[in-house]
Amino acid sequence: MRLPTFALFGMLACLFAGCSTTSDQIKTKMLSERTGIFQETQGIGLPPKGMADLVVKAQIKTTAQGFYILESKDSPHGKPQYSLVFNIDGQVVKWEVDGKKEESSFYDKNGKMTADGGEGARYVLEKRIRLSVGPHTIFFVLPGDNYIKEFTVNLRTNEVNILELKPIYMKDSWRRETFLKGIKDFALVLNGQRL
Repeated sequence: MRLPTFALFGMLACLFAGCSTTSDQIKTKMLSERTGIFQETQGIGLPPKGMADLVVKAQIKTTAQGFYILESKDSPHGKPQYSLVFNIDGQVVKWEVDGKKEESSFYDKNGKMTADGGEGARYVLEKRIRLSVGPHTIFFVLPGDNYIKEFTVNLRTNEVNILELKPIYMKDSWRRETFLKGIKDFALVLNGQRL
């Protein structure tokens, strides 16, 4: 059954409108509305009363630069640095993470296919910030990949909290997750518990 031309154009318009909405939301969340919410710290000792430290750990693997023939020159994939942006309660920080070329096996020691097997560039972030205890709304943005995720963390008093963002990649035509297809989402783990 063939789709009428107007239905096809309607579907394409909805698709592009969705992309535009995401881009607009990303632009909005990359602008600081507040200051004084958090500060980066070296984290020596426990935080003072009423404050908490949050160690943010995130990583992503991308294809090497020029992996795809029609890839845009503006693509951040495989470049020396990759941008990760966090908006915490309206205060924004943009961290530029150095990439390292990586060529890893497609299979683990048990012969199972891995999601990050192959040649690419890995970007690893680990930062420590200090902020007040209690709930905080976070927007995590990958501007180069048009990705945004909103979540809330509840930080415990006078403790060092660890937030891990673990990549979930798209699947290939054999329904196997692989970084070669790009980022789909991130799994969030706070103090060992999945959010």
